[in-house]
Amino acid sequence: MQKLAAESIIETYKALCNERGGVAVGERVFTRETGISRYHWMGGFWRSWSAFQEAAGYSPNDPTGK
Repeated sequence: MQKLAAESIIETYKALCNERGGVAVGERVFTRETGISRYHWMGGFWRSWSAFQEAAGYSPNDPTGK
């Protein structure tokens, strides 16, 4: 499996967020809609989904409540 470039992942995330009205999306939605799994971004570029969202210019999502 080929690794993607960090900028490519960020641009894909921004495009998906723009399609959804400019709202930050969660990891599951991102993976489902783009096919870019945790393998491509975790550890190599960012250590958490929140760190990835911040690098993309979005505020991390709040955890879902009970």
